[in-house]
Amino acid sequence: MPTLRLTLHDSGPFAPLDLHCEAFLLDREAARCTPKTMTHHVHTLGTFVGWLRHHGIKSPREMTAHHVKAYLARRQHREGAQSTFTR
Repeated sequence: MPTLRLTLHDSGPFAPLDLHCEAFLLDREAARCTPKTMTHHVHTLGTFVGWLRHHGIKSPREMTAHHVKAYLARRQHREGAQSTFTR
């Protein structure tokens, strides 16, 4: 299975967030997720991480339930009624 990766920052202010993303993707790869599922994870996580960075979140410790809810509401608003988050 080809390895898929986000564009991560090895150092700098976003490194803690990037390391957690990498750990999640590695866990999913070790769980033998299909290439299609891995592609979905990379895309979804990359979009979320980009949103977090835009809002100044540099570490998972800075993230709150409010951030997650705001991101999901934004996605739902942008994608309309066709979007679901029940996976």
